[in-house]
Amino acid sequence: MHKKIIAVAVAAALATPGLSFAVGAFDENIVIYGAARVSYDLLDNGNGTTTANGATATNGTTVNKVSSNTSKIGFKGKEDLGDGLYSIWQIETQVNFDDSATNPGGGGLGSRNTYGGLTSDHFGTIRLGRYDTPYKVSTRKFDLFGDTLFDTRALTGGAPGISSAVAFDARPTNTVNYLSPAFNGFTVNAAYAAEAEGLTTSAQTKGKLWSIAGMYDVSPFYATLAYQEHDFGTVSTGSFAGQSGAPSGSSEKATKVGLGYDISAFNFGFAYEKTSDDEGAAGADRFGHNSYYLSGKYTFGTDALRVAYTKSGQVGSIANSEAKLYSIGYDHNLSKRTTLYAAYGALKNGSGINYPLTFANGTGANASSAFGAKVSGLSFGMNHAF
Repeated sequence: MHKKIIAVAVAAALATPGLSFAVGAFDENIVIYGAARVSYDLLDNGNGTTTANGATATNGTTVNKVSSNTSKIGFKGKEDLGDGLYSIWQIETQVNFDDSATNPGGGGLGSRNTYGGLTSDHFGTIRLGRYDTPYKVSTRKFDLFGDTLFDTRALTGGAPGISSAVAFDARPTNTVNYLSPAFNGFTVNAAYAAEAEGLTTSAQTKGKLWSIAGMYDVSPFYATLAYQEHDFGTVSTGSFAGQSGAPSGSSEKATKVGLGYDISAFNFGFAYEKTSDDEGAAGADRFGHNSYYLSGKYTFGTDALRVAYTKSGQVGSIANSEAKLYSIGYDHNLSKRTTLYAAYGALKNGSGINYPLTFANGTGANASSAFGAKVSGLSFGMNHAF
C-alpha cells in the first residue's frame, strides 16, 4: 500500500505543469524500490612498494570517509498478457548519497540493472538491456559483505588490470539474458552481450561476452556451476575491445562452482573460481589464477555475527602475487528493513600484487594500492531497504 501511495505521488509530481513531460497513466502495479546503504569508514592503505617485488618503498595513507555503498532506487512493472505470459520492465539507478556529482555507474538514469522483456510461467524469462551476468548472479548471495568496504570482489570476479582484463562479475550493456523456469529446484541462466555497436570498416571485429550458470536451490542446499568468456575485438568502443588491455582476437575465461547451506540460525557459503586467458606475449596466460571464498553467519534474535575469508592464488607468472582477505561483522536489526552494523576487514597482498579493497574509493571501482600492502579498515553503517 505504501509503495502504491508513493507511486501515485510520483505520478502527480511528474504531471505538474511546467515540466517538459507528463505521465498519462500510472499503473498501480508499478513498484518503486531501493536501498539507502551508508557507512562511516576508517581506512588504512598500508605500506608497500611502487613496483611488483620492488625495493622502492611507499608509505600508505589513512582515510576517514562517508560511503554510499551501492545505494539505489528502482522502478519496475509487470503486465498480465494472458495465458501465463507477462511483459516486464525495470529501470534501476545507483545513487551516491555522499556526492551526487561523482555518482558511480555512469550517474545517469538506468545505470544499474535496466531492461525490458517477457516472462512466462511455462517458458521462462527473457530480458533485453543492461543486466548482471549469470556468472555474477550465481554466487553473489554468498558474499556477506557485498557492496561494502570488504566485498569479496576485491579478490574474486576479476579485478581489471590486476587479475583480469575485464571483470567477470559484470553488468554489461547490449545483453540478451534468459532464465529458465525452475524444474525441481534447478534453473539455467544464460546471457550474451554484443559490445561495440558501430563498426566502421569490414576489417574491424567487435568483442562479445558469453555467460551461463546452472543453479540448484532446494532448502537448505544451494549449488551452482557457472562459466563466462570474454572475446576481445578491435573496435575502440564497448567493454571488450582494445582499450581493455587485451589484444584483438584474444579471450579470457572463468569457471566457478558454489555450494551453500542455510538452515535455522546458520548460513554457510563456499565458492571456487579459476580463470585463464591468452592475452600475454605469444598467447601466454597473463592473468590466469584461482581463488576461493568461505563465509558463515550465525543469527540470534535481532543480531547476527558474520565472518568471511577469501584467498587468491598466483596471477599468471607473477611471483608472490597471492592475496588474502579476512572480514568479520556484527549486525543489529532495528526492523525488517533497517540494520545497523560494524565490520572490520584486512586485505594482505603478496609482494608481487597490489589488490585494493574494491569499494575503498567509494565508487565501487578498484582504488590504487601499493604492492605488498596490507589494506585494512573499520566500517560502521546502516542499511535500509524500501
